[in-house]
Amino acid sequence: MYFESNESVIAYFAANPGLTSLLIDGSPDVTELPELPSSLRYLVVAHCMRLTSLPLLPSSLERLRVVDCPCLTSLPQLPDSETSLEVEFCPGLTGLPGLPRSLNRLLVARCQRLTSIGQLPNSLHVLLIDHCSGLASIPHLPDAVRSLRAWDCPGLTGLPALPSSLTKLMVHSCPGLPSLPELPRSLTCLWLNKCPRLASLPELPSSLTELLVENCRGLMSLPELPASLKVLRVHYCPSLKGLPALPDTVSECDLTAFDEL
Repeated sequence: MYFESNESVIAYFAANPGLTSLLIDGSPDVTELPELPSSLRYLVVAHCMRLTSLPLLPSSLERLRVVDCPCLTSLPQLPDSETSLEVEFCPGLTGLPGLPRSLNRLLVARCQRLTSIGQLPNSLHVLLIDHCSGLASIPHLPDAVRSLRAWDCPGLTGLPALPSSLTKLMVHSCPGLPSLPELPRSLTCLWLNKCPRLASLPELPSSLTELLVENCRGLMSLPELPASLKVLRVHYCPSLKGLPALPDTVSECDLTAFDEL
């Protein structure tokens, strides 16, 4: 919904006190929001170029998405009911508030000044970090995390220990990453792209079904491939001198391992 001014937002809230979902999109003249309805469960604030802050979030809120709000430097405390937080294209954001114990999904993308995520709650299942150039590390991962993505984080120099529940790991454009930690036995999908410092990979778990390795120029060898593997793709890894034996289970194989870009 488009609002012309702060006053128009106030009038809309007054006329709709029982709101449960709200999308505020493309309202460049809105600089602040009034008190939010106590019934609100889902809030999206997008493309509000002059918005400097968000008000206190109601205790009913379950999902918050903030997109392209360049003047926003911080977020308010998240309520205990929050299960999903997505923050994208907020270059002024320097940190996140304390994350609630109920949160199970966190996406942070294109927040270049973000240097820390803070402690992750034990309830978290999915962590997606994209294009955060100021981030140097990822905090301890709770045991419940099943999916981890680190995409275009040039300041990242390592990954924390991976939880035993992790099934999917995707690392893309992390040039400072020299190695991977031990891979959990639960992992089914491993995707690596544009990680030039990686020279080798740890032992692959017997649960792995998909392995995609692309544009890893420093990679010199691959470990033994597990019998569970079904999909193997190796592209543009010029330092790779050979491949291990392919399991009979591989049904999709795409190899350009020795080609130059």
